[in-house]
Amino acid sequence: MTKSLPGIRTIVASVLVLGALAVVPAAAQGRARVGLIPFDVASVDGGTHQAATALAKLVRAQMITNRSMQPVLIELPAGEMLPLPEDRLAALAAEHKVDLIIAGTVLDATTTYGSNRVSTGSLGRVAGIGNVGGSMRKTRAEVRLHVEIVNPEGTTTHAFEVEGNNTDVGIGADLWTTLGGFDVGDAGWDKSPMGKALREAAEKLVNEVQKKRR
Repeated sequence: MTKSLPGIRTIVASVLVLGALAVVPAAAQGRARVGLIPFDVASVDGGTHQAATALAKLVRAQMITNRSMQPVLIELPAGEMLPLPEDRLAALAAEHKVDLIIAGTVLDATTTYGSNRVSTGSLGRVAGIGNVGGSMRKTRAEVRLHVEIVNPEGTTTHAFEVEGNNTDVGIGADLWTTLGGFDVGDAGWDKSPMGKALREAAEKLVNEVQKKRR
């Protein structure tokens, strides 16, 4: 007996729906959940808790665009910082259901610059500060990060370093040259040499994590 056209359409539609349901979980399972804990910034100038957390947020922002990884921010209790023992890292991985944890340390975050005295002239008057002297500064920021990829058992499986740098020239005070005022989304910080150097380092970090996972 030949099935009617409406009946065939119903069967085909059901098969398509079941196929879609089967594919979605598989795709979801392919995305690794990556735990990001505050960076160790104790050895650099301006190494505050705010800066440590902001660095993890910056890496998360870069990682969000990577479809194979799902970043998860992990807050640590007050006073707790890297390096953490393996059992503690394993407990964090289990608690937040992540496939791996990124433990980062800022090895270096420095700014060097040269300056020449100039007059702000009409620029100063437009800004409402009058005709005052300022400095033309060539500012170079350099950042170096040590990164460890930790498995759910708390063991380091990979370790590597990434660097970021940026040189800028501008008039005015040398602002945002340390990690102290670092905050993701702060327009001034994002455009500063140190902010740009950190973003470059974060991009390289995400790329390296992706390579190590293959």
